[in-house]
Amino acid sequence: MSEDLSKSLKDLAIEQANDVIVATILKPDSTILESIQNVSKLLHKELANDEEPTGTWKALVNFSYPKEKADFIFHLIEKDPVVKQSFVAFVNTYEEVTLAQLYNALLTHSDTQFKALLLSFTTIRPDLRLKFVDLALESLKAAKDKSGKLTELQLVSRYYLHLTKDTTPAPFFRSKTISIVSVFADRRLNHDIISQVVMILSKMSELDEDTLQRDLVSVVEDYLLEDSNNSLIIAFSLTALLFHINQSLGFSVFTIERLLKQDYDQNHFLSEQVVTAALDLLSSACVNKESRAQVKANFLPVVKKALQSSKKSVVILAASILVKTNYVKEMPDGNDKKEEIDIVSLSLYFEDEIATGENIKLKDIYGSALEGLAYTSLLPEVKTRIISNQSIVNALVKIVSDHYEENPWVFCALSTLSNLTSYAPKISQEQQKLNKLKDYANRNEESKTFAEPDSVVASRCKVILNTSILDALSQHCPRLTLSSRNTAAVLLRNLASEKKDRAVFAQKGGLTVLLYLILPTDKPDHYGNKHRVDNKHLNIALSGLARTLISIDPSLALSSKLTPTVTVNPLVSQLQNESSDVPLLDTFEALLALTNIASIDDACRNLIIRSGWAKIELLTTSSNAMVQRATVELLCNLAASPLCAEKYLDDTAASNSRLEILAALTDLDDPTARTAATGALAMLSEWGPAPGVMYKSKRLLDRLLTIITEETSNDILIRALVVVQNLVVSSLADRAKNPKAEAFLQELKTRNLDSSLKQLVEKNKDVDIAGICSEVSKSLSAV
Repeated sequence: MSEDLSKSLKDLAIEQANDVIVATILKPDSTILESIQNVSKLLHKELANDEEPTGTWKALVNFSYPKEKADFIFHLIEKDPVVKQSFVAFVNTYEEVTLAQLYNALLTHSDTQFKALLLSFTTIRPDLRLKFVDLALESLKAAKDKSGKLTELQLVSRYYLHLTKDTTPAPFFRSKTISIVSVFADRRLNHDIISQVVMILSKMSELDEDTLQRDLVSVVEDYLLEDSNNSLIIAFSLTALLFHINQSLGFSVFTIERLLKQDYDQNHFLSEQVVTAALDLLSSACVNKESRAQVKANFLPVVKKALQSSKKSVVILAASILVKTNYVKEMPDGNDKKEEIDIVSLSLYFEDEIATGENIKLKDIYGSALEGLAYTSLLPEVKTRIISNQSIVNALVKIVSDHYEENPWVFCALSTLSNLTSYAPKISQEQQKLNKLKDYANRNEESKTFAEPDSVVASRCKVILNTSILDALSQHCPRLTLSSRNTAAVLLRNLASEKKDRAVFAQKGGLTVLLYLILPTDKPDHYGNKHRVDNKHLNIALSGLARTLISIDPSLALSSKLTPTVTVNPLVSQLQNESSDVPLLDTFEALLALTNIASIDDACRNLIIRSGWAKIELLTTSSNAMVQRATVELLCNLAASPLCAEKYLDDTAASNSRLEILAALTDLDDPTARTAATGALAMLSEWGPAPGVMYKSKRLLDRLLTIITEETSNDILIRALVVVQNLVVSSLADRAKNPKAEAFLQELKTRNLDSSLKQLVEKNKDVDIAGICSEVSKSLSAV
């Protein structure tokens, strides 16, 4: 058979297949699902008969689909793995020289968004993948309308995202890619376009940062040499983008000589778009310390001039840069002395923009205002202005609730709210003395250790708590980035700081969000975090959890899906947290929260003992009086658990030692800790094995008798008397068969316990104490 005849027969087969598809399978009144099912059956039938469905696929690819079925091929291969495999086999029948026909057919007729190709791209032959990308690059290079080239950019990014260092294309091909793709970093294009450039450059940086750096420097220098409005905008846009991908890469390109010396026609800055692109670059460069220094050294005159612009968008960008570089006004007399940093007045630009939302559709401008406000809201005067302007507060909350997909916006909004609610750090007496010395040494300067009173911060927290911010975080926290979740943890801890507001905080969902951030995830994220915040902010979230649970009933605050036991392990981890900046405070708060939880039921008490006993036991001898007190109070609540009783009463050397230590704790200077220790002994003495073990502790007996003769606190006396009463009653019952019980009773008689009880009743008029003393005396009369 001649080649011409063979080709004619193949063309006829394709034509017939096309007729069948158009007339039957894709008829206008059929649904897309029906069409997919019919085509799938056809392809399966051909495959079952060992036929290659090339003709069918060519017909499918070359057919111009109705609008409602434009994604037909994509849906076809998405839903059926066999059909997908058949499509890949069909694509692989092409040679590199003829692949352009398939490329054009897909883009022109059947798959204008390349969805089917993207879905199966990684399984296509490597040489064809590279050819597809080359075709896409040529299309991008020739494009006059850059905004309509998302499809081709997606194809290029899909190719690079799946490369490894072993499969990286030749350097010349990568250079070609950068040269062509860099045009699409233009800030005037939409976000979807620019995001593809970000993905491509990010992957290239991962594969070979050094080569990428050289190529980018060359590309940016070429744009600067071209010296047109358009080329400058692209150069500035591309360089700004690099700081969001890799700061060191951004610094390398930003510091090329032609850019730092501004070696281009300054008349270009008559264009607002050029000015905005330049300012956006300087703003982005400020994220890097070294680049920020270059901005301050080389560009402040330009930025100050931009601050005088009549365009609000330009002013906001300029003000943002000046704030980031800690802009300082020169003194009017021209001296070298500097005035106070003028950030407070610059903040007015950001506050006005956020309050009015005039440029909210101009994302870069509105984002710069949010970013600027996140910086300036660290200052007390700015905080006062913001919290008194409900429009700003509402706008910040609305960003989290309505614009949660704008990650930088959410981060800045949460940062500002966190700044508004941040209390002055708690410092030790030694730190206070050191700060006073620093203030004295710098007495000619304004003190840098000024801290707002807690009452002022608490009033701001109240305002924020009365907004819907907790509801917004409850709904959208899973969608937030790690940085935003970290900042949310700080905000939540701040809002839980005021004792009288904690019930409202929990009622509005704050406790639930904290637990979402704290509880372990099923698998670590790509940063290696096992929680939804990093280690530092996990500690902060745990602090917020502890503070909340100190003041509320966990069994009422948590839902049926989240029982109080879920809080135990996180709080136990806080007892010795190396990530904490204030370890003693965090330990103290966790102990108080665990004490509250231990009052609920044995399930909570037993879990606390199983997961935290070693830490708790160690803290009973803490050198910090407050931590020691809180630990002993926790022990008192745990003593109601059989697991705790076993720790003290199983008559081993370890348990006997614990009992001796607990007896010693009744002699602490802190009356609250003494009360808790004596209470723990009273609880333990109720358990069956208690007398047999407690008989043997000389220190315990000494402490009990000393309390009866010397203690003035009725609470401690009652608890000690309960212990004595339980031991005496049990001894009388066991004396006949237990020599130790008899010995214990004789020791009490020898040490004149009865006389001590009578003296106590005479000097202490408490009815309850008199009642217990009377019962013990009556029991002792039988000895």
